[in-house]
Amino acid sequence: MNYTKEQIITAKKEEGITPAQLLCEILPLLEEYMIGNFAVKDENLSMSFLNGQKFSLQIQSL
Repeated sequence: MNYTKEQIITAKKEEGITPAQLLCEILPLLEEYMIGNFAVKDENLSMSFLNGQKFSLQIQSL
C-alpha cells in the first residue's frame, strides 16, 4: 500500500500500543471472518473452533 507523506508523519507521531491493545484490535477481525470462540487475556488470544482445533496467539513487544 502506498501512503502519503502526511500519513507517514502522523503514524510516526502516534503513541505506541501495548501487546494487549494490539490483540484487542485484532480480535474483531477474527470474529468477523471466523466462526469460533475467542478470548483475550493479558497478552494472549485463545481461539477454539467448532471442528475442535484450538490455538493460542501471544503478542510480545520487541
